[in-house]
Amino acid sequence: MLPKALSSEKYYVRAAAVEALGSMGPAAKEAVPALIDMLEIKEEDIRHKSMQALGNIGPDAKAVVPALLAAFKADIGTEADAAAADLLLVPHAQDYYRAAEAISKIAPGSPEHQEILADLIKYLSSGNTRVQAAAAATLGNMGLSAKAAVPALIKAANSDDYDVEKYAVIALGEMLPVAKEALPALITAVSKGDVFISGRAADALGELGADAKEAVPALIDQVGGSQFGPRHSATRALGRIGSRAAAAVPALTGGLNDKLLRTTAAEALCGIGPAAKDAVPVLIRMLKSPPPERDMTGRELRTIKEPSDTSYAAAALGCIGPEAKAAVPALIGALSYSDFYDRRNSAIALGKIGPDAREAVPALIKALSDKSRPVRASAAEALGRIGPDAKAAIPALQTALKDKEPVRSSAELALKSIDVENTAK
Repeated sequence: MLPKALSSEKYYVRAAAVEALGSMGPAAKEAVPALIDMLEIKEEDIRHKSMQALGNIGPDAKAVVPALLAAFKADIGTEADAAAADLLLVPHAQDYYRAAEAISKIAPGSPEHQEILADLIKYLSSGNTRVQAAAAATLGNMGLSAKAAVPALIKAANSDDYDVEKYAVIALGEMLPVAKEALPALITAVSKGDVFISGRAADALGELGADAKEAVPALIDQVGGSQFGPRHSATRALGRIGSRAAAAVPALTGGLNDKLLRTTAAEALCGIGPAAKDAVPVLIRMLKSPPPERDMTGRELRTIKEPSDTSYAAAALGCIGPEAKAAVPALIGALSYSDFYDRRNSAIALGKIGPDAREAVPALIKALSDKSRPVRASAAEALGRIGPDAKAAIPALQTALKDKEPVRSSAELALKSIDVENTAK
């Protein structure tokens, strides 16, 4: 039915059919001949979507590879022709870009793929910056299948031309974590403080995780920078690097005082974990400033898109664990906040602090009757993590065994952790 729709005289029918086939992936393999025919039509958007659909079908669409190579060659042409093409400034709107993308999915490593890769690497050394930018953008879109281009992309990332540098940095980010040799170039890009380039480089470094440890100083510098985009991306990246970014704790703690950055900073401190213990006093202060009251149950819960700032503080304290025991009184107080996220995250944090949170047992017992089921389940789990010091909660937990899931199973596990002797019997 869908392949037949591709031959409709109506534009919107053909467009919808290509879109649908593209979402089907390999299941659309029977449509390959019809999609190949679509590469000859004049409507550019349908032609590009046909290439994307063929790429999504994968190896079963190998019959199209010669046509895709021809489309790539015809569109990007010789270097001189490419230099004259105004639309090289919008690479994703070009046939060569979509053809290269499709071949990288259908036949990576094939002679056709290698030919395209060689051409693009050659264009990266072109004397025309628009050609270089187009090549870098296309290589980035090809992802790891273009990893042979990493040395040329590293060189391009140091270009004086903004677009060349931008697309090269994006492409190098797509090559991680395989192309770890790109790390110095990405660190340099972060250090430039550009709203777009530094942000994308920081995002790529964050994806690398703990292996991006040597980027920590450059990322710390950006946390204190003047541009919000790079600050936000650098903060998030430091959290993803984890405990190896412990040197960033002072900068991230300062970020907790910034209304625009505080939730991202709290998440980053959570990612660093116990090594972020020096941030505990500021996180406690943040937790003690609850948002305006709002009912967070039932249908109204689904209307709230974001947790409150205080809930991020509670979550970070939980990630720090026993080193955050000074926060226990504040977390007890937050169990009575009106915000569902505050109550749930505070209960979880008390559980992660463990036996040092024993003074929270009465408040957690009360939380077993909370109107929110996730809060009740988190309270039960917290009591179990506190262990034998939570014996006073045994009657309430036994009652919770009659509750719905996940409260029931959390209560059962908590009872086993608290009443070890009777459980053993």
